[in-house]
Amino acid sequence: LFYFAVHKLSKVLPKTVVGLFLLSIFCFASLKDLTTSIRMYSFATLFVVVQFYYFVKIIKFGETKKDWWKFILFFELSAYSHNFSLVASGLLFVFLIVFYFIKQKEKFKQSLKYLIYAALIYLPWFAVLIFQMVTIQNNYWIDELTLKSVMHILEYFLVPAGLNLSKTATIVWVFASIFVYLVMFIFN
Repeated sequence: LFYFAVHKLSKVLPKTVVGLFLLSIFCFASLKDLTTSIRMYSFATLFVVVQFYYFVKIIKFGETKKDWWKFILFFELSAYSHNFSLVASGLLFVFLIVFYFIKQKEKFKQSLKYLIYAALIYLPWFAVLIFQMVTIQNNYWIDELTLKSVMHILEYFLVPAGLNLSKTATIVWVFASIFVYLVMFIFN
């Protein structure tokens, strides 16, 4: 991710955006543990970021067939890596199609054609996805999304592992971290 961000993303995005991305990757306290214990998350993150690179490249510099096929390749790699990255990659596809529908209607049909290609390539795995969704529907290990669970997720990513804080200190740490990210984003 670091190599790709420095050498590729910095060519299509402002340096401050790339710097903020790198800072967030390095500051996520638990990410270093996930890279060695659960490799699919690392691959899924990489594939979504590379797909995002081609997303930006297609929108900013105009598309080529080669860029579209690389966009589709990393969509597929991401989608096959993990269902959560399927959602992120799918949203990139939706944003691209909506962009063409709003800004460049003449390219809208072409973008739908590439979406159909991507869907056809994903089709062999679609039955497995449906089976997984039906099977784990009531036995899913992730808690229901509530304010408490969102705070727990933020705490997991923003509070360094092994740092035992009280609930109040954890809330202050999480909101301070978010505030720092927002200030950096606004002033850069």
